[in-house]
Amino acid sequence: LSPPNKKGLFESEVVRVLTPGTLVDEKMLEKKENNYIISVLTNDTTLAFTVADVSTGYFAVSQIETDDKEKTLQDELAKLQPSECILPDALYNDSDLLKMLTAQTGLNIFPFSSWEVYAHDAKKIVKKHFGVTTLESFGVKDRHAALQTAAALLGYLKETQKGNNSHI
Repeated sequence: LSPPNKKGLFESEVVRVLTPGTLVDEKMLEKKENNYIISVLTNDTTLAFTVADVSTGYFAVSQIETDDKEKTLQDELAKLQPSECILPDALYNDSDLLKMLTAQTGLNIFPFSSWEVYAHDAKKIVKKHFGVTTLESFGVKDRHAALQTAAALLGYLKETQKGNNSHI
């Protein structure tokens, strides 16, 4: 399509992708409710997740060693009540995890196909985003799973918000 006063084609681009966890609804802000988005990674005895609120800039990372990952994750989800959860493709195909996540009221779950791209260079991505040369002050230097969730969530926000996440 062309603008009404011009002839021919013109170039357009997507400026932002709206997802449940990236909506900034004025009604939510008035009620002072957070709209959390969470990225989750699990392996044998580790549960790692990063949570963010695009409307406030809140960003937190956690890595927990536990024998009951499902219960621990359920407890965290009950506290946070996120509206969106992103997962690497492998976890999105984990029927037990998906069943547990879909039982959470109001939680939208999506696979993030670029997860591995961001997780591969997690330390570099997190350091670059926060403008630091070391992660020691953040307490995540050796928390590889947590760093992967952080990098993946930062990457997801970068892709959906088209780079507009510097306030996080």
